[in-house]
Amino acid sequence: QGEELVVVKANVVEHVKMVILPKFQPSQPLVKKKLTLELEYDPETHQYVAACPELDLATAGDREEEAVEDLVEAMEEYAQDYLERLDLFALSPNRGAHLPLILSIASCASKADIRGLLAVPLKRIG
Repeated sequence: QGEELVVVKANVVEHVKMVILPKFQPSQPLVKKKLTLELEYDPETHQYVAACPELDLATAGDREEEAVEDLVEAMEEYAQDYLERLDLFALSPNRGAHLPLILSIASCASKADIRGLLAVPLKRIG
């Protein structure tokens, strides 16, 4: 039986917030989890689309690598935003389940590490 995890988020300018996350249990491993990378070519826009369905993120670029680089940056920005507004996102019905993935991303030291979380492309069209 898992206990509730209390996450403390400090903001020295304003105050300290405490958020209770009932669905995230300390027994869940905080190992870096592989995320799905979907790559597709869109013949209408002549661009490649890179998506991570677990995080509901997608980006586009003229080259595959550009689309993937943009996706990695979007993942990093989403993780930062999520942690800055933890009280909003973690308790959201459609974003709360992202917390273990966000913690994996946040534990990465570089964009290359975040790129390493993305599994080999699931599908490739074009």
